[in-house]
Amino acid sequence: MKLGYSSSTTRKAGQQDPHTAQASKQLDGGEIDKGGNSLAGGSRQSMRGRLRSLKKELLLRAACEAFYEHGFHDTTVDMITDKLDSTKAVFYYNFKDKQAVLREIYLRALVSAQEVIDSAISTGGSAKEILANIARNYTTWVIENQILVGVFWREERSLLPKHRAEIARAQKKFDDTISTVLTRGVEERSFVISDIQTTSRAISGMISFLYTWWRRDRRIDGAVMAEHYSALALRIAGCLPVNPHSDDIDKGQR
Repeated sequence: MKLGYSSSTTRKAGQQDPHTAQASKQLDGGEIDKGGNSLAGGSRQSMRGRLRSLKKELLLRAACEAFYEHGFHDTTVDMITDKLDSTKAVFYYNFKDKQAVLREIYLRALVSAQEVIDSAISTGGSAKEILANIARNYTTWVIENQILVGVFWREERSLLPKHRAEIARAQKKFDDTISTVLTRGVEERSFVISDIQTTSRAISGMISFLYTWWRRDRRIDGAVMAEHYSALALRIAGCLPVNPHSDDIDKGQR
């Protein structure tokens, strides 16, 4: 998923992204494919599906930025299409209404975040190592998708009730995945945890709320922050960070 990006790139309200606007113009005119190639003759028909997919992605990106800047209820369809120098017709061809856009943003955010967690688990290792990787990778994801994460946490009550229930189910899967790692850590006697679910939410919530304050011009860069939050996650789980020199330290104390 590519609709999220860091708040360091946020522009003033109403200011267009020139690259996005230009891409939208060319797509509306059927001039280019995703690789920048011209579409002519039979190739135009074969590229139609990919062009529509890219138009939808551009609309989601523009909507996400507009919701972040103005809030869901104060954002109009015109505000979204103006960011792309596009039209309402293009918007309504791809989405039924703003609610459909908001639901899509939430679902894509959860799928993308879940992929980050699953990727960390797939690397293997002990529960301690997996939790450290989860926290490290999720921190990086939040930093790279601050506007998306901001919309996710701010606009939940703007979702229709049926969509809120759908999102809650996907969110539970995310929390349960982390809980499974924590449970394994307790079984391995690496973690000391009295409430698995609360600890899982504490770790994910701590990292998620980086979107409210972390900026690229701060003294701590993203890579350092990822390592810092990885260590914090381990402490929340009741253990010290993985120390590659711990054996040497132990030997020196004997």
